[in-house]
Amino acid sequence: MATTFLAVDFDNSAAFPSQSATVATEFRRTVVEPSLVQRFKLQRSSLSSPTSWVDIDSVMDSQTVYIVCTGDGSEGVFPASPNSQILPPDSTITTDLQFRIVHILACSTAAVLGPQLVATWKAAAFIGYSGLYTFPDPSTSEAAAGFAQTFLNCDAQIDFALGGGGSVSAAIQAALNEFEAQAKLLDPVNPSLANMLRSNAQLLCGPTVDNEFGSSSATLALSLQLLSTNQ
Repeated sequence: MATTFLAVDFDNSAAFPSQSATVATEFRRTVVEPSLVQRFKLQRSSLSSPTSWVDIDSVMDSQTVYIVCTGDGSEGVFPASPNSQILPPDSTITTDLQFRIVHILACSTAAVLGPQLVATWKAAAFIGYSGLYTFPDPSTSEAAAGFAQTFLNCDAQIDFALGGGGSVSAAIQAALNEFEAQAKLLDPVNPSLANMLRSNAQLLCGPTVDNEFGSSSATLALSLQLLSTNQ
């Protein structure tokens, strides 16, 4: 069976309340997803406006093992606008996300939503950010644009590691390693951006050991196996 990853984002920049979400989606579509589609089937669910609504259960298939959401988040829902909620699922079935790995590239979703998706909706693991990461408008300067690409590339190590067969804990560590490596490169030339990158890295949450964010040993292959045997 072909392993599926589900990308949840927005169809157009008019739907975004922030520039950072637009930049992040563009980066993922042009840099991250081409790498993943070499090994996995891509399924996309995009919001076309801030008031559109997606029932995530209806857009997953039986091989959907990895869900990546990109946009603006809040502590308890994604996206931040309650009028376009995708997560948590709009369903009374508590196993909607069972065995699946969820990665949200959005602010604050690890504070409440992440643990809820694991405890209530039975996700295998959650990876996200516990607070507001700093993301200067890339259009303001060359340094800001470079920082945006650096930050997004650090986060993308999660996808690359999981796509290469690594565990959730290994994926998180790969991202943290890249955050620190890039911060060290910035130290002598722009220490304020280096500190900003380290501050963002401190917000990254996920199960490096089994905890409220799920299983540290979860992998895409294991998720597919569990989904296949529990249909």
